[in-house]
Formats: sequence, structure tokens, C-alpha cells
Amino acid sequence: MSHINLQFEDFPVIDNARSVTWAPILCHPKDASWERFVVGIIAKDADGFHVEVANRLARLGCLYDERAMPLMLSVEIAIDWLDQNLSDGISSLSDLNFPVDGLAIGECQTSVGLSAKDTATLWMASLSSFYEKAEKHEPSTAGDVIAIASNKIERRLERLPVQVLGVVERRHSNLLGYFHEDVRNRREKRARANARIKIDYDGMKLSANIDRFNVDQPTATVGMLKQRMWDLAVQREKLEPASRDTKSFEMLVDFPQHRYLDKPRRSIERIQEHLRELTAQADREQIMLRTLAGAEQIGEHIVRRETAEL
Repeated sequence: MSHINLQFEDFPVIDNARSVTWAPILCHPKDASWERFVVGIIAKDADGFHVEVANRLARLGCLYDERAMPLMLSVEIAIDWLDQNLSDGISSLSDLNFPVDGLAIGECQTSVGLSAKDTATLWMASLSSFYEKAEKHEPSTAGDVIAIASNKIERRLERLPVQVLGVVERRHSNLLGYFHEDVRNRREKRARANARIKIDYDGMKLSANIDRFNVDQPTATVGMLKQRMWDLAVQREKLEPASRDTKSFEMLVDFPQHRYLDKPRRSIERIQEHLRELTAQADREQIMLRTLAGAEQIGEHIVRRETAEL
């Protein structure tokens, strides 16, 4: 005989006299694209309303890189605006128009039997790839959910070297000691002391700095990458001439190819010119400039380079 452990509190209370109107909150992340996904559900009944927000919005950071934070800000503004307008007694969900671009109310539906909250929760679990049933210890308010997702995305964007550390840790943990202490301690921001060179990874065969190319701010990115390559050049000059031939000095750059190809032609040409400029400086400094796709490729490259011929 099988034993099925079901708790009655796991089942929502059914009231056939209760009617709920609900609608999805749809995000359109790209202009002139059919792409869209559900970031929330609005549900309204005779007792009030409930907004269930996607609680795994941090996944946007994996899909949209630097664009994830503007998307999160739009969701935050929209949810705050909803709380205000629904509290003021908006009669129809279909009349709602968000004050930010990229978000819209989907087609309104009617359900019978469940509360507004239960209806919103059940439909979110069914419709959204950015939602999972929350654990008991997880925050449930929309504001807290959005704040946690924003913090996770910010940490991901700020600390690419820490992500690379995680990749190397899984593949060859004895290389972890070659990462800078800021990276090993998983600090959220890179600390920089005056007149002090900092190298993200300084191993036996490879010294490397690790950063992103921000295709939305290419000019500022070029200045930052030049400084980081200069640090590598200074580090290289500290070695005895005979040792320089046995060690590679590389600027490892996460370059978002999918974002780059989405740009207008003039922007692509400008980014290409910046890349040529960086390559020229790397050649002068005898630094290798490598463009790779994300932390996984960068981490794998470090492991391959350090373990070759061992």
C-alpha cells in the first residue's frame, strides 16, 4: 500500500459564489519584436485585489545582461503604480495602461471559486518561466521580491571575476589561490588602492584581468579596459625577461555577441572601431585581448591554459 502525504492546508478553499477577474502582466523586452513573457498576475474580486509578481526575475540577468536592470526598474515602477491605482478603485483591469514602455496588461479572464491571491498564484505557476512556488522562508511582498531580484542581477553584472572563480572552482579547485583576494572573498565591488596594481588572476602560466564589454556604453568601456590592460603590462614588466616568454598576459573580455548584433549598423561600426583600438593597444603592450562568451568560457579558458602540458 502506498502512503500519500497530503496536507489539507495545501489545497485552496473553494467558494463557488466567488468570482475573480484576472489578467497577466506582459513584458515586451524588445521593440518591434514578438517576444514577450509574464512577469506578474493581477487578480481582483469583491474583497479587493492581489498582484503576484514573478519571484525568479533574477533570471533576466542571464538573458539580457546589462538590459536586465532597466527591465527590472520598469517592473518595479509598474507594480508600484498598480498598487496605487487599484487601491483607488479602478473598476476594470482592461482600462489599465502602465506609465512605462515595455509592459502591458494581457487579456482579462474570469475564474470562479478561488480567492484573488490563490487565483494569481496558481496562474503564475502555470504561465510564467520566471516563477516558482515560494518557500516558506522567502519574502512574499512584491516590493521585497523585486528588491531581491534586483540585488542578484546587480551582483551578477558587477562581479564577473567572481562568476569565473565559481567556474574554475568546479573544474580545478587547486587554481583558486591564484585569484586576487577580492575575488576569492567574493566582494561585490572591486576595491582599488592608489598606485597599486590589481590582477584578477595571476597563475603559473597565465595572468589575466577579467571584465565585460558594455555594448551600450562602448566609449566608457574602452577607457576601463585600457586601464586594466595597462595594469597587466606593468605586471609583465616586473618579471625577469626569461620568465616573460613562459607566461601569457591576457585581457579576458565577456563580449555579448547577441546584444552586439541587435545594434543599429552605425553602432556596430563604432563598436568595431573600439575593438580595433583595444587590439592595437594590446599589441603595443604585448597583451593578448580575448573576447569570450560569459563566465563559463572564460573559466574554461583559464583552466585549459593553466593545465596544458601538466
